[in-house]
Amino acid sequence: MENLIHITFDAAGAERLKESFGLDDIIAGEVRVLEDDLAYGPLKKGTTGTEPGRDQWWAAITGGEPYEKTARDHELLGDLSQQMRTDENSEIWIWAAQNARDVCGYY
Repeated sequence: MENLIHITFDAAGAERLKESFGLDDIIAGEVRVLEDDLAYGPLKKGTTGTEPGRDQWWAAITGGEPYEKTARDHELLGDLSQQMRTDENSEIWIWAAQNARDVCGYY
């Protein structure tokens, strides 16, 4: 299918999906990975309230180091949104397994 984008929630799942295209390429397309594990921590970006936002929570978990995965995921979602606006023939398929990471990412 032309203009088909697949979203997975981990690199291993992305690789398995790409391998499946070799069996039948009818659903072959671009595979993108949302890397942040949304099964843990707050989902909010951050507020002026007393509770930490997602970026602050990850900074606390990683010892103050920036957590690059949230920034990459925001960029990826922005790119996908722009692509959907400019190409009305694009389709996005989200692949989710029955585990906390995939289910939370899906929702």
